[in-house]
Amino acid sequence: MKWKAYAESFNSRHYEIKYDPSVGFYLYVFEGDRCIYDYLQDTLEIAMECAWEDFGVPKNAWKKSEENFAQENKKIITKDRMKLQDKIKQRNIENKTNMKDEKFKYYLYDLCVIIKEKAKEAQYNQKHSNELNESSNKTGSFMAGEGERSSHSYNIGYLMAFHEVIDLMKQLATAFNIDQKDIGLTDIDAEKDLL
Repeated sequence: MKWKAYAESFNSRHYEIKYDPSVGFYLYVFEGDRCIYDYLQDTLEIAMECAWEDFGVPKNAWKKSEENFAQENKKIITKDRMKLQDKIKQRNIENKTNMKDEKFKYYLYDLCVIIKEKAKEAQYNQKHSNELNESSNKTGSFMAGEGERSSHSYNIGYLMAFHEVIDLMKQLATAFNIDQKDIGLTDIDAEKDLL
């Protein structure tokens, strides 16, 4: 809905009050085709009072403008529809971002759990090869062959690599303020469990 005020005494200015159902009544002051002031008011009466006090526009100068009512209503509906579409687009973007974040979160968690399991397996293999090496030395049997020594060295190196990886993952989690529980690393300590 729109109201207009024209008068010869207003010089080159004219005034409009437009109703926006989402916020209230706008008082616009135009010089020619250019809007030079706008004020938002809660009611039509307050907007007309503001026009009187600030610009000397008498209340009886206001005329309801019916010619553009349908157009204005359509603009408001279109504007509201566009706002709603923008909100839906934004929500879809946020949902995609959240889904993407969730995907990375699950990927990282699973990766940490798999690395942790492989580290424990490497620890078991290293201990097992160490026990075999020690038992052959205790029984006085022949010395471990070259293949057994290289296998034992490999297992130690393999375990040390996991030690480094898990230690680095825990340090980075701390640096990025990621709770180790969220990535499945609370139940392993590289220093205690992998050395």
